[in-house]
Amino acid sequence: MDDTNTLFKKLIQAIRACDENTVATLIEQGVDVEQDGNKALILACQLGYTSIVKCLIEADANIHQNNNEALWLAVTHRHAAVTVVLMAQGADHMDREGAIWEEATKSFTSEDEFTALIDLGAEALSDMDWELQLDLALHGNNQVLADVLVEALPNEPGTYPVLIALDHGKLTLAKQFLDNGVDFQQDNERSAIAYYYAWINGCKSLLPQLFACGATTSGALYEYIYGSHLSISELDAEFLAEMLKISKFEKTTCEHAAEIAISNNFLDIAVDAICHLADFPASLEPIFYSAFSHNAKELYPLLMSLKAVISFSNDDLPWLDDFIIDCTDRTLISYLLAQVGPSSLLKVEKLLDKAIEEKDWEWVKYLVCLGVRPSLIYGFDMAIVALIDSIEHDRPYQFTTYLQVAEKGGGWAAKNVADRYLEGDGIEKNKQQAAYWYTKAAEYGYISLNLMTMLALGDGIEQDKPSAIHLYRLFSNDANCIRSAEMQEMYDQDALERILGNASVS
Repeated sequence: MDDTNTLFKKLIQAIRACDENTVATLIEQGVDVEQDGNKALILACQLGYTSIVKCLIEADANIHQNNNEALWLAVTHRHAAVTVVLMAQGADHMDREGAIWEEATKSFTSEDEFTALIDLGAEALSDMDWELQLDLALHGNNQVLADVLVEALPNEPGTYPVLIALDHGKLTLAKQFLDNGVDFQQDNERSAIAYYYAWINGCKSLLPQLFACGATTSGALYEYIYGSHLSISELDAEFLAEMLKISKFEKTTCEHAAEIAISNNFLDIAVDAICHLADFPASLEPIFYSAFSHNAKELYPLLMSLKAVISFSNDDLPWLDDFIIDCTDRTLISYLLAQVGPSSLLKVEKLLDKAIEEKDWEWVKYLVCLGVRPSLIYGFDMAIVALIDSIEHDRPYQFTTYLQVAEKGGGWAAKNVADRYLEGDGIEKNKQQAAYWYTKAAEYGYISLNLMTMLALGDGIEQDKPSAIHLYRLFSNDANCIRSAEMQEMYDQDALERILGNASVS
């Protein structure tokens, strides 16, 4: 085994040869890097071997020894990168009674990277905000200084240098940083900036690598929608398509991409995103509403075919009424009525008035069957009175119509079908079918006490008390029947007793 002196001689030889691998190996073997008056670091600084200087500093070589001799030699030999490394580690440029700084600021006839570095000023060197200096160097198109600063950066820089490189369209530099192990840690804002800068500044090929380095696609799109980085109108269709592709159509990315695509009228992108959400009904609900809000008619058939729920608040009802009255797409009207039910609308009777006025009797029969009543008095027209009366009393016909509507999707219609199966109204009583349609209605948000009871007792459906209790808690919260605190504290047995009234629960 080599003794201490032999190891140190090998270290000096490796430094002279700029053999970083051997230097690293000798350090692992325990060589004393400060032997012989810190000769190893002094030599590396004198020769300007930046990577070896960094390696020795990481091995705890003393940069301040002999009045910052290492910095003095780096400055004297005008090694800009080594100077940056030493300053970043706290070397004192004002040591030696100011001689180091005086040497650094001497006039030279030729401009070099060291002169550009010193032009940053003493304060900049003292603080050594190398990220800012890199930004300034690239902004000033000072590639030589930028290269020096990059060489002095840590082996695993944070995300900011990547953003700087992307902002200036420096693809090779950005890739170098990414290759060194940058991790965006799913940060929404920095991911949004990185993807956008890469896209607009000629670094599109780096998008997959940004994703691999933890830049979140869903978070970036969320930031574009709700953050202040930029307006979604600045995003193009190709960019959205690429974001979907690199995310492998991840669910949340599809949700946000669909919203942006609808807003920007990128209908092909919207369709692509929606199709990948076919198995996620909850994701389709806000998308359907967004399509409505932006009058994206081309998307209605697709969303209806996927049986997407569309929910409206009370604030929506005035414009929804007007929309339905003026709408000529009866498939869409039927779908909306199946979702919300006629009683939720304020002017739905005008829809029937219009159908009667136009003598569209099939449409009249359909609307009456769903419970719509005319706003005008048609007593003088016995034919109309008779038609409405016949429909109101034709329970099998009503049931058939409800069933057709429910099969297209909609909680209100599904609940009505379930009620009629349970009561034997217009159809033979069938508790299994009633339970099925109550379950479908619940999927659309129409929760029935009848379903809870059937689940609790196993009546017409396999007994499932936990599901009954879960639905009861949802129902009670939605209906504001019970204070939230009371609902949280309620025991399961209490919930079952409330479902079944005073009946004993086995």
